[in-house]
Amino acid sequence: MDKDYELISDFKTWRNENAGIFDYTNADITEVTHTTDEEDTYYYRTKATNKIKTCKKHIEIPNEHIILCRARKNNKKQYELINVLRKKMKKNIVNIDSLDHKMWLVMNSENKDNKEKYIYKNKNYYLMENDIIKIGRKKYEIIKLNIPMTSNSYEEKNSLNDLNKRHGPVFDIQLKPNQYFNETTQKNSYETVNIEDSDSNLGYNPEKDCRICFGSDSTEENPKLKLCNCHNYYHYNCIKQFLKNNITISENHKGTVTAYFCNKFNCEVCKEPFPLKFTIKFNENSELKTYYLIDGLEMPENTNYLILESLTYLKDKQNLKNVFVVKLQDSEITIGRSETNDIVDNDISVSRHHASMQFNQENGEITLVNKSSKFGILVLIKDSIKLFPNETVYLQIGRTFVNLVQKEKNLTSEKVEEEEEEKEELNI
Repeated sequence: MDKDYELISDFKTWRNENAGIFDYTNADITEVTHTTDEEDTYYYRTKATNKIKTCKKHIEIPNEHIILCRARKNNKKQYELINVLRKKMKKNIVNIDSLDHKMWLVMNSENKDNKEKYIYKNKNYYLMENDIIKIGRKKYEIIKLNIPMTSNSYEEKNSLNDLNKRHGPVFDIQLKPNQYFNETTQKNSYETVNIEDSDSNLGYNPEKDCRICFGSDSTEENPKLKLCNCHNYYHYNCIKQFLKNNITISENHKGTVTAYFCNKFNCEVCKEPFPLKFTIKFNENSELKTYYLIDGLEMPENTNYLILESLTYLKDKQNLKNVFVVKLQDSEITIGRSETNDIVDNDISVSRHHASMQFNQENGEITLVNKSSKFGILVLIKDSIKLFPNETVYLQIGRTFVNLVQKEKNLTSEKVEEEEEEKEELNI
């Protein structure tokens, strides 16, 4: 007979919003502990009073309150936690901001003095391609992880890894046929063009020619694209050259990390952010072809490296973007605001020595470690997470921090007697 379990949850909620980040040293919080053995439970937070409440059905939660997560027993009577906000997210500013209200796994703290108020020790999480991590308030996606030396079998070592492998990336961008120039699909538009209506004496045709160079040619190496809300085409190479003027490139002192800071990664006319990476399938028989709008991101396939891309971050209607290409040659890659780090992010929410990626050269495992930073480091849980008996899991949802542990239900003496009687009957 399967054992039955109960879920013990300790919620700590910061009273005030703080740009989606936590100050773990701030004592201005409300705390509550909740225990349940129900088959299905929704947890939500009241907007006005920060109280944590539960119910059995989604429709019982008033619209003005914030749903945190759902705890449901599986067929083995063990709990799994499910994100209620489950839509797969496109990379725009509204959707990226709403990720704050999903479940985030809190990374291990390397604090050895044991003096912090919140000490958390989740099992190691091994980074994978398309994982989204949060450093302070900044969100990054691992858009490329290339470690040819390993078979990535480490995903089986930890149930935390299985969840993000199953549910895949935050929508890799594949251009639709109307977003790139294809002579077959645009044949009819050729026939309707009136050269007399061209914009300039040079014969520029806005329905067909590149807005920057006025050229009409389009190849797989240099296709004409529509990457924003404007109605004009731009050559792939022309957009890259335009963006290059707004990119600052730097390297760490060891030459293992190349940083690209882009202060205007968007269309100057409609302000639509450009994607860093996208794919095109030119016809039914061709394979997807990948394009990057920054030169230098493609490296030899036999090289151990990863690429971190900052997700949409708008300031004064400009799309700011940080991209880091990390050669995995060292056992530790440090992250923080100080210039001595391998990955430097100057955002005020990033601590001077915030976190590190620890790389095991022998088996290709990369783990994230929090260097006792003020606002922590998190990994997005994209859909659900399974809980194991007597193992505490630490999560952050919005401005609520929660640690959960699943324990076997305590049996009363009467229940024990009933089970013993059942066993005796079976033996007879």
